[in-house]
Amino acid sequence: MINEALLRNKDELKKWIEEHADKEIKYITLERQIFAFYLLEKLVETGIEFIFKGGTSLILLLEQTNRFSTDIDILISKPKLEKLLLLFEKFATPESIFTSFEEDIRLDSNFPKKHYKFYYNSLYKNEIQDGYILLDAVFQENPYKDWLKNQSRMMSY
Repeated sequence: MINEALLRNKDELKKWIEEHADKEIKYITLERQIFAFYLLEKLVETGIEFIFKGGTSLILLLEQTNRFSTDIDILISKPKLEKLLLLFEKFATPESIFTSFEEDIRLDSNFPKKHYKFYYNSLYKNEIQDGYILLDAVFQENPYKDWLKNQSRMMSY
């Protein structure tokens, strides 16, 4: 669980980042990873089912932070994403950790997905314009449900 008080205390957050960053991971990358996992935490708290996948998920699996992937990739059904959109407005407000969000419209893809940018006040604004985390939502039902059911049956024999 991400310490929200730490995210709000910019001096403490900057101190923590600078203590934990090293030559393999830049301050800005570590900051983005922290905010990416905070966004993931907020998505989980909604209780809406989705599958977390992609490069950022590998950080948890491989326990390495020297990856440059700091977006959140999910598989989700379109109706569930619409429910999430309503909740985004509650945790992306000027007073919140994420100050706003917007759809990042891309016209070059025929793949059924949407992209959203969640903005936050970056400690390193001189290096980037606005701090944001990209949420990539691919519209797909859970492809693992049947597989998990079969695994469960096989384990009970």
